Amino acid sequence: MSNWNEQVSNTPKFTGGEVAPSLLASLEWRSIGPFRGGRVVAVAGDPVNPQVFYFGSTGGGVWKTIDGGQYWENISDGFFKRASVGAIAVAPSDPNVIYVGMGETTIRGNVSHGDGIYRSSDGGQSWTHMGLQDTRHIGKIRIHSLNPDLIYVAALGHAHGPNRERGIFRSRDGGKTWEHILFLNEEVGSHDIALDPHNPRILYAALWRARRFPHMLNSGGEGCGLYKSTDGGETWSDISHNKGLPTGMLGKIGVAISGAKKDRVWAIVECEDGAVFRSDDAGPPGCDSRMKRTCASVPGTTSTFMPIPRTPIRSGYSTSAATSRLMVERPSRRSPFHMATTTISGSIHAIGSA
Repeated sequence: MSNWNEQVSNTPKFTGGEVAPSLLASLEWRSIGPFRGGRVVAVAGDPVNPQVFYFGSTGGGVWKTIDGGQYWENISDGFFKRASVGAIAVAPSDPNVIYVGMGETTIRGNVSHGDGIYRSSDGGQSWTHMGLQDTRHIGKIRIHSLNPDLIYVAALGHAHGPNRERGIFRSRDGGKTWEHILFLNEEVGSHDIALDPHNPRILYAALWRARRFPHMLNSGGEGCGLYKSTDGGETWSDISHNKGLPTGMLGKIGVAISGAKKDRVWAIVECEDGAVFRSDDAGPPGCDSRMKRTCASVPGTTSTFMPIPRTPIRSGYSTSAATSRLMVERPSRRSPFHMATTTISGSIHAIGSA
C-alpha cells in the first residue's frame, strides 16, 4: 500500500544521532550576492567542495563562486548564445562535468527562451552546445550518480505554442545523442524530474500543460500528471491519481526524493485541493494510498520541492519569501545543513545542497 502521509508539524523533529535542536537556533540567512536585480531559478553545489556553487540567471547566464559566495564570476559569457538559464546540474561522480539547460520554466509574461543544453568538462572554464535547441525551456537536469554521461532532461517546450521537442530526454553519451523517452503530445511538456539517489533506475517525472499569453498564463488541464519509471526511463507508469492524490484536474507538480530515507517521495501539486503529499513506500503504481494534506499549495507559484539531504524530517518548501537574491543558510560547525536557495515572487524555486 502506498502511503501519502501528513507531516504533522512544521517543527523539525530529531532522533538519536541527529543534530540537537539547540544547534539549529544559530542558523541565520544572509545575502551572499551578487547584488544585482533579476531572478534566479537554477542553483547547484559542488558535491566535493562545499565552497563551490553555481547559479543560472534568467537573463545573465551562469555564475560561479569558489569561496562560498564572497566573490562571483560569470563563466558563460562568450560561450552561450542565450542568456536565460533554467537548470544546472553537477555530476556527482565528477564535479568537473556540468550541464546547463537554457530557458526557465517559470514562464512569466516577460520570459526569455533558451537554446538547449550546454556541457562543461572542466568546471566551467569552457562550454560546448549539446543540442535540444528547440526545447526552449528546460526545468531540470538529472545526472546518474556514477556515470557523468548518463543524463535526463525535463523540457517544457515552447511557452507560447505547441512543438514536439518537449517532455523527458535521455542521453547515454554526455549529450552527443538524445533519446525522447517520455512524450505525451505537442501541448504537454515537462519541467521537473527526480532521480532516486538510492536506486538510479527509479525516476519520477512531472508533465505540465501550460501556455503563456500576453495577458495570462494557462496552467493545467489534460495531460498534466506524475509518472514513474523503474527501468531508467525505458517505460513509464502514470501514478497521478493513485488513491490519496488529488482526483480533479491537475496543474504544475513538483517532485523530490529523500536522500536520507529510502522510498520517501514528496510531491507538491497544483489543483483545487492541492497540497504537499508524501509517500513512504516510493508511491508504487497501481496500489492504494492514504493521504493527509501537509499544507496548501498556491496555484502557479511553487515549482520545486526538495527535502534537505541527510535529515528525513526536514523539508524545503516555502511560499512566504519575497527576495530574488541568492541566499545561503550559514550552518553551525556541527550542523549538516548547507544549502543555497533562490526565491522569486514569494516562492522558492531552487534549492541546492553541498
